[in-house]
Amino acid sequence: MKKENIAICSAAVADFKPVSVLDQKIKKKSGEGLSFDLEPTKDILASLGLQKKNQFLVGFALETQNEIENSKKKLEKKNLDLIVLNSLRDKGAGFKGDTNKVTFIDKDNKVTPFDVKSGSARNRHGPINKMAARCFILEVTLPMRSSFAPNIVMSI
Repeated sequence: MKKENIAICSAAVADFKPVSVLDQKIKKKSGEGLSFDLEPTKDILASLGLQKKNQFLVGFALETQNEIENSKKKLEKKNLDLIVLNSLRDKGAGFKGDTNKVTFIDKDNKVTPFDVKSGSARNRHGPINKMAARCFILEVTLPMRSSFAPNIVMSI
């Protein structure tokens, strides 16, 4: 994150990976289950947070319990400027429907909840919506530092 001024990282590629990878197919045996060990992957968002200088770093959190508290912890732990909370407990939020509801939490711990938005509200943003996939776009002005140039990275 040396040239970029803003990074928006909406989802981890994967939180875990297999400890070992086989070079052959695992044959199914009648009546037998399968288990395997997993290990954590590198946390790209946390890595960006460690190396950022004056950049603005945005992360997302999908939470099912203690949503605000857990999101604030993630915001601090990963050195973010803003976190977008998706709570699966909020009516209209999540990935199964055509609506979503998010809450912004900034590094000053200001919590800004937004109303449920429908797919039609998201679609009027055209190409940005396609790039952001299931995340919903809000009309919001982010605090910009005067030294920022227009370099933006999005990780979807």
